[in-house]
Amino acid sequence: MKFDVAIVGAGPAGSWLARELAKNNISVVLFERSPVIGEPNFSSAGSPAYTVERFRLPPASVAARWDILRINGPTTTFSWRYDTPIGVVFDFRELKVLLLKEAEKMGAIIKLGSTVENVKILNDYSEIYVKSEKEAYRAKVVVDASGPSGVIATRLGMRKAIPIKPSVGLEIIAETPQAPIDVFRTLDFYFGRVWVPHGYGWIFPMMKPCVKIGVGVFQLARYGGGPRLEDFLNELIKRVPYLSGHHIVETHGGMLYGMGIRHHVFKNVIAIGDAADQVNPLGGEGIRHALQSAEFARDVILDAIAKNDLARLEQYDIRWRKYIGWRWWKCRILAQFFYHHFSDSMHDNFVRAVSKITAQEIFDALFEYKIWPSIHARLFKRHTGY
Repeated sequence: MKFDVAIVGAGPAGSWLARELAKNNISVVLFERSPVIGEPNFSSAGSPAYTVERFRLPPASVAARWDILRINGPTTTFSWRYDTPIGVVFDFRELKVLLLKEAEKMGAIIKLGSTVENVKILNDYSEIYVKSEKEAYRAKVVVDASGPSGVIATRLGMRKAIPIKPSVGLEIIAETPQAPIDVFRTLDFYFGRVWVPHGYGWIFPMMKPCVKIGVGVFQLARYGGGPRLEDFLNELIKRVPYLSGHHIVETHGGMLYGMGIRHHVFKNVIAIGDAADQVNPLGGEGIRHALQSAEFARDVILDAIAKNDLARLEQYDIRWRKYIGWRWWKCRILAQFFYHHFSDSMHDNFVRAVSKITAQEIFDALFEYKIWPSIHARLFKRHTGY
């Protein structure tokens, strides 16, 4: 049981990487602890439309396309309309199922219901120990794509010794027969303590008549006891009139942002996606960045194996730092202010402020993290005091 690459976790990053490596004649084994393909199913799954073509994702994984972006404050709301659909919402389960099927078709070995308990790094390969297997697997490269828990990265000390307090979310998929037709083409965000204290809510379209309704709290552990996420979700549902009479299809939850990463690469191990905390800390977008991290991993793995030099895996860290730069550090600082210190009146002022900018500018700010100094000086600081 020897392979070039062993991947732990069948989320979008792990499944996409397995597909791409197998396509390049690399022997791959992928371990997924869930016995059911596509589980768990927690993700708001909103992304720019170009993500589908950029990473050659199965078109059938797209549940909805949106051309309206709406931000709701406690008492104010504003929406931007685009000439064409500028974003998508994935069927998260279907995305994972289809990517995994493509990986298997390309020759990757998929091991469902397989919990990796330990990895032992030797000279030029690693041994992977699986709970349900008597014999160890051997691989030249191991990729941790196990999600926010980062099981391999944690065991090897690649994650931060003093972890960042995690942010958590709860989401339902619900049928909404009373929803106006525009709801199924709109990305809706809800900001303010009247909606979700120290966090935000969302309603994203799925295939009609379903929507995703969710709430997330930034670093929940800061606030001790008090209301539960279920209370915040129920309050959001109560305050949106067209959700009256909704029918819950699924309920799921988990960490929105992970515990922080110290090193993406350790010897012949690479951590990608949520296992490496590659989620934007301001808005929670993760799928696109997980796929980008998987692409970087593919490139450095192909290079390292071709040249028989595993030290070349270190190029991954250089690529990721160049890709993200200082943007997420700035996003984390903004999130601290936005979710911890803003009052409801400040959230309303924020909505009024961003209503002055163009549809392209708000898209670039939310998805490309282009929060220009001119926008900050002209709008954000003047209207909120920060």
